[in-house]
Amino acid sequence: MKNPVVYEVNAKPEGGWTVSVPFDARLHDYISERIAALQDAGDSAPQMENGVLTILHFVPREAASLNFSATRNLNQYLAPVGSSATNFRFNADGYLTYSRGRSDATLDAYAQLYRDGTIESVTSKFGGLYSDRNVIASLQFERDVLATVASYVLLADELSVAPPWSVVLTMVRARGYAMASNRSQFWFGENTAIDRDVLRAEPVIVQGSKVDLASILQPVFDFFWQSSGLPGSENYDAEGKRLR
Repeated sequence: MKNPVVYEVNAKPEGGWTVSVPFDARLHDYISERIAALQDAGDSAPQMENGVLTILHFVPREAASLNFSATRNLNQYLAPVGSSATNFRFNADGYLTYSRGRSDATLDAYAQLYRDGTIESVTSKFGGLYSDRNVIASLQFERDVLATVASYVLLADELSVAPPWSVVLTMVRARGYAMASNRSQFWFGENTAIDRDVLRAEPVIVQGSKVDLASILQPVFDFFWQSSGLPGSENYDAEGKRLR
């Protein structure tokens, strides 16, 4: 088995981002290809730890052309979602940060910055067991996603990767997991289990650095809670204000 940190993540659709296809269609196809690659765990994606994976894509509408030899402070902004960047390296696609799994053959989390400014960030750290049920640490999940997107916005500004940026959040291997809920002291009924392997939220658009990310990402979080049989995120009030 190859060492995952030397994988060349050949992730762009054939022809790159310059083909004459609407951006939304290209984005959809690109995310689909990446999800398939992560599920297959072939040479185009690192081998991840078992359990539910959370995948965050941060994609500029206009492709950049990054000069990594002139880049500084990448590790400051490019930690994987839900993790810290304990390891890092340049690779053929750009720059990779990652944390290892329980063996050298697997990763817990990684963030790949591509030369066009796209970031793919993947973690296995939000899933776990509670009272013999597979659960997703919902509050940590939301807090870490918000912090990670904020950090990637700062990185995009640092690298002059122009907005707007599309953010797409996906879970794979999600079937049978449930969002940890405050209701009834983390009670889980049959209707709270996610009923499919792949959950992909609709893209949201971040127009610049001076925006309310909590409001922008609320419908994304609501989607995952609704997929777990609940009306929406418990971390917002009825007016959409972030509670914690």
